[in-house]
Amino acid sequence: MMTYLEKSYLVNLLLDEDGLFEYFTFFLLFFSGLILILVFYLRRIKYKLPIKATNTLFAVFSVLILFIAFEEISWGQRIFNVETPMAIREVNYQSELNLHNIFNLYFPIIYPLSAIVLFTLCLFGWIPRRSFRTPRFKLIFPYPSLFPFVFFLLISSMFGGFEIFEIFFSLFVFFYSLTLYLSYINNLDPKSV
Repeated sequence: MMTYLEKSYLVNLLLDEDGLFEYFTFFLLFFSGLILILVFYLRRIKYKLPIKATNTLFAVFSVLILFIAFEEISWGQRIFNVETPMAIREVNYQSELNLHNIFNLYFPIIYPLSAIVLFTLCLFGWIPRRSFRTPRFKLIFPYPSLFPFVFFLLISSMFGGFEIFEIFFSLFVFFYSLTLYLSYINNLDPKSV
């Protein structure tokens, strides 16, 4: 089905460079990064928690997600009409001002491998084991309700739907970030994590 979707004229139109899905992916990732910064802020400023591994994890994850978001739109290259420098144009698969298209040759390996790792980690985390379910684990680990996104992420990576993979990845990250934020504003005891 995923292969069929990628060959559909309408889906290809939506998946085009600067198409609706590309900006949808960008905005989901951008807002996810902002939400994670807000979670870091809540932990650090509002609850006055010291910088520990959990705070560092949120800070690093938010920067990484924002980096991925801006990579998705080539750092605004076409929005601001910026020319790609020759050095980058020579090594970049799409001659764009981003890093990820330098590694396009490896996407058939990177995407499925990352999806398999995420799927496996989530699957083992979702299997009920009471000894692992500490408050910190419950906060940081993705909720089982995110399983459909992880599953379709895995399926799309296996059948070469890389743009569809990116959409499911951005949906997963957005809802994961949102659940973290909602955990903090809905009376989570911040001292427990």
